Amino acid sequence: LWAALLFAIMMSGWRALTLYSRNLSVFVRVSMKSADVGTAVLYYDVGRQFNNKHVSTSPVYGDGKFHDVKLKIPFNKAFYHLRFDPPSTSEGEIVVNKVDIVDRYGRILYDFNLSLLKPANQIKKFDFINGNIHFSTDEKANDPQINILVDRPITFNRLQLLALMLTHQVIPEFICLFLICVLLIYVWSRWTDPVIATMVILAIIAAGWMLYNDYNSAYFRLSMKTAVKGEMVELYYDQGYGLSYEDVVAAHVHGDDLFHEYILKIPRGISHLRFDPFMTAGTAVIKKVGITDRFGNPLKSFTLQQMSPAWEIKRFELLDEGVKVTTEDKAVDPQININIDEAWIQHSHPLSLLFVMTTLIEWSLIFALLMFSIYIWKRHKEKMYHFIDGNFFQEKLPVLYLGCALGLILAMAVISGPDVHPDEIGHEHAASYYSDSWLPPSIDDPRMVKTISGFGVSYLFRLDIVYFLSGKVALLLSELVNDNNLRLRLFNVLLFFILILIVTCKIRSAPLFILALVLSPQIWYLFSYFNGDGFAFFIAILIAMQLIYPDSLTNQYLNSVTLRDKVSGGVLFGILVSMLLISKPNYYVYLAFILLIVGWNLFFERGFANWGENRLQIKKGVLITCVALCIYLPLVVYDQYINDFKKDEKISNFVDKHAVYQFKASTVMNAPDDSYPGMSLKFKGVSWQELFLEKSYWRKLSFLSFFGVYGYMNLYADSNYYEMLSIFLFGMVLFIYFYAAYTITPKDGIVLCIVLIFLLLAIGQSTYVSWAADFEPQGRYLFPIIPILLLGLSRLSVVFQKRMIPCFSLILLMFNLTSFVFYALLFIPKIM
Repeated sequence: LWAALLFAIMMSGWRALTLYSRNLSVFVRVSMKSADVGTAVLYYDVGRQFNNKHVSTSPVYGDGKFHDVKLKIPFNKAFYHLRFDPPSTSEGEIVVNKVDIVDRYGRILYDFNLSLLKPANQIKKFDFINGNIHFSTDEKANDPQINILVDRPITFNRLQLLALMLTHQVIPEFICLFLICVLLIYVWSRWTDPVIATMVILAIIAAGWMLYNDYNSAYFRLSMKTAVKGEMVELYYDQGYGLSYEDVVAAHVHGDDLFHEYILKIPRGISHLRFDPFMTAGTAVIKKVGITDRFGNPLKSFTLQQMSPAWEIKRFELLDEGVKVTTEDKAVDPQININIDEAWIQHSHPLSLLFVMTTLIEWSLIFALLMFSIYIWKRHKEKMYHFIDGNFFQEKLPVLYLGCALGLILAMAVISGPDVHPDEIGHEHAASYYSDSWLPPSIDDPRMVKTISGFGVSYLFRLDIVYFLSGKVALLLSELVNDNNLRLRLFNVLLFFILILIVTCKIRSAPLFILALVLSPQIWYLFSYFNGDGFAFFIAILIAMQLIYPDSLTNQYLNSVTLRDKVSGGVLFGILVSMLLISKPNYYVYLAFILLIVGWNLFFERGFANWGENRLQIKKGVLITCVALCIYLPLVVYDQYINDFKKDEKISNFVDKHAVYQFKASTVMNAPDDSYPGMSLKFKGVSWQELFLEKSYWRKLSFLSFFGVYGYMNLYADSNYYEMLSIFLFGMVLFIYFYAAYTITPKDGIVLCIVLIFLLLAIGQSTYVSWAADFEPQGRYLFPIIPILLLGLSRLSVVFQKRMIPCFSLILLMFNLTSFVFYALLFIPKIM
């Protein structure tokens, strides 16, 4: 039960932390009608006057009917002044009949008398008629304004809002999760055969998930044709908190002259939709827009008149075959608003007879499949165990799909064009420096300028050994391969090939490392073009191999009876550690984890029973450390020497001299509004909680790019792919969690807790870089968690590693092939 309780606490606590800001949201609600489509804007003064940071927006429908325009404001601030900027009206008038402040449940927190609204700018007429305000804007208005007078600062009772969130969501979710876990544990315990018990649990979870999913989700269906190729359609949905990059689903555009149906999954409780047909100039024809259930049964139909141009739309024409949309010539984000009426908002969760019948049919099919699976298992249990434990599943099949992965990596390296991968040109310039040099350059070396990016930084600033090694390998390959870019890509392909060779040599004891190599298509992508992260990941996996394989050179040395016996293992481990020290800094957390795990293995698991043996292990640790420092320290000292021991100061001056204006540190300090929006968010006043917890954009993009985003973060799979993958990953993690809770010893439990802490530290360091330096939510910065996970999973039983881990690897392989073949290789710009 402790595992169920801990799981319920973690899940409900995490949801409370991440949804805290949303659940405590408050809104200025303006009930209004307008004949013109536009955007309403609210400026709120929290003691710093009106500014562009403290602003909220919401779309206004131009259908001449009253709608609630909800403008989100922070719940934890005091408001001294409010200003409402209505959309400009070319004809007709705008009518406002109510203004108040409400919470997310619609409870009124503050009510404004309409007499407190005063025209301020570009308002032509402003009359009170039958208790409503009727006004219009100037003919050439571009910034109409209405002040909302506030006689005293407006504040909200945070404890009351928090109590409401706890009673309405957090506590009920915790109770439900705990009871569900207890029920599943009870059901699982009723069967002596763990496989049948697992089948029953999976059937119950599947039935419950389908019910939950069908009740809370709907499917936006749109038929569209366009000749634009290689783009994505995006659908933004507003759940009552405003449109944001967090609430969006996407699918790839079919670039031909035929109508195709696009199906995008959305929540049911939405108040507004915005459809972005593509991100460039072009033409599309849209017809048959609606919302259905999973089986295509209509829930809501839209007339084409309910669609209206919002941004960068040149022409919007109603034709017989549909709406013809032509975007502006230089469009980068064309947008179309889709009007949702109040009836759908209020009744989007109907419990119809069709819904009940569909659910019963689904449950019947799940039950039938369960019975059939149990029958097959009982009849062929020994054969299945023999197949899973046999040579083909354990040895031949992994070699086949690792070879397939290598082929796909090589294909990407050969066919993809130059400068289509993240920062590859900068990495190539850094490696090319070492083609005719043996020592790192000083910051004021004239050749350094050729290697910098628009940020004014160079990969040669760091002592990254990969550029030296790749530069020399590329020089060796110069007689065989003419293209320097391809030579450097082949260096990374070679690293992946070496990992495959090592795994193949120990294939029976390598299920964890096979899992590491097929965990994500992003790993394959990392080794398909030249970068600095592939080598660091390569070294990290080699270190994990040395610690996990019982017969590795390092373990042979650590288990030897003298300091000199098998000393090559200690030297090898020291070299690997030094290589990682002069590679990517985001792997330093992994090195700290390695230090802790090695210390745990040497002392706590040996029990301090023999001081002489412990003293011997300390000597071995000192020897490994000395080997690592003998490689690391000379390079560091030399690097500081050629920079007059003022390297950081020189880098700062160099960057400020050569960076583009918006990327300069001086711009951030003196004119932050002119600087790149993603730089120095901490300095600009963005809190870490807002970056990581309150907004999900960093978490979402990091997850997507961990499991397959290609090119310059602009090529990715459809939303359905990531949803299915996340469901599988959640189930896999849940399965491992409860298996570990049921089987591991207390010592191994402590190690798994250490693993969890360092996983959080790895995530934390990535968020800190995005917060304090540059906003870069890229999954490759989280790759240190993979070798950390391997060392944690190695604590599970050998039976689990040999039977379950290969099954997980095979399923993940299917996901990887789908993403890498049908999205990465298909859409990556090819070499000319």
